[in-house]
Formats: sequence, C-alpha cells, structure tokens
Amino acid sequence: MSELTITDDGSSESKRRASKEIVSKCTAANPNRRKSTFFKLAQSSQQGIHVRRMTRALLGQTLDTPDEQQESKPKVRLENTYKMKPDEGFFSFRVRKEITTLLQEHLDNVTYDPVVCSRLCCELSVAIKNKVKSMNFPRHKIICNVCIGQQTEHGVQIASRCLWDATTDSHACVTYKNNSLVAIGLVHGIFFE
Repeated sequence: MSELTITDDGSSESKRRASKEIVSKCTAANPNRRKSTFFKLAQSSQQGIHVRRMTRALLGQTLDTPDEQQESKPKVRLENTYKMKPDEGFFSFRVRKEITTLLQEHLDNVTYDPVVCSRLCCELSVAIKNKVKSMNFPRHKIICNVCIGQQTEHGVQIASRCLWDATTDSHACVTYKNNSLVAIGLVHGIFFE
C-alpha cells in the first residue's frame, strides 16, 4: 500500500489539493471501487451549468430572423380600463351590407372551378376581415369564414357554434348565389377585453 503524506499550511488551496490527491490515490489503488453517489451529483450539477442556455446578450449574437427582430421591439404596456362592456356594439346590419357588396364584386361573373374557388375563399375572407376591421368596432376580434360551393340544386347545411356573451358578441351571415356557385360569408365579432 502506498503512503500518503499531506501537509496543511491552513490555506483553502492546499485543502483542495489534498482532497483531490486522496480521491486519486483511492481510485488508483482500487479501480473496481464504486464511486460515491455524491460524486455523481457533483458532476451532474457541474455539467448542467455548462449546458445552461445563455442569453443573447451574453453570447453577443445579432438578431437575424424576423421573429427575433420582433422580439427585440419593446412591448407597449397599457393600463387596465376595467371595462366589461363595449362602448358601442357590433352592428351586424352594417357588416352584412359590406359582405354583400364584396361578394357581388368578386363573384359576379365567376363560374365554379374547385381550384379557383379555393383560392377565392382565402382572398375573400381576408378582404372581408380587413373591410370589417376598417369599420372600427373597438375591442372586437373579427373572425371571417367564406365557403363556396357549386350550384347543383342540392341542399347544403352549414353550422357554426360559438361560446360567447350574447349581450356583447354578434355575427353576420350573407348568402350569395349566381348561375354556377353559392357563396356564404360568415363574420363573428367577439368582444375582447
């Protein structure tokens, strides 16, 4: 067995060196010896510190993607208004007029084609949503759906279910028909605090 001599001059550095020498001598003398569970815990906590995610400021990275650039913008903080009801409601009769005019403008001379109509559904829903948003219903979220189907003298049923407050939320639905297609525009206005 080898002899181990440690001199202690009182400094913490010498104590650390002494403990490292003891561990190395013990493991060198008996390589089959099982290590302490505390030894594994100490290693895993040190490894966790090195793997830890660093902030962008510490890493010195620049913002490259648009998502990261949006995150860097300061967020606007507004005070609470504590309003539970809107100042003015969602007027579905005004919305119905706008939906009707947009559907007539875009679908007046269109014949049904599945590829063209699928693209038209997306374009019309965005156009209707933007038009309704420009009507300035304060604190209302606008949701717009457009369905276009072929006019074949068959029955079509479309259902919509929502969980909402009947005093503040409303909807507007318009059906447009021409010789070859049927279009349904549905807009929900939901009060959002």
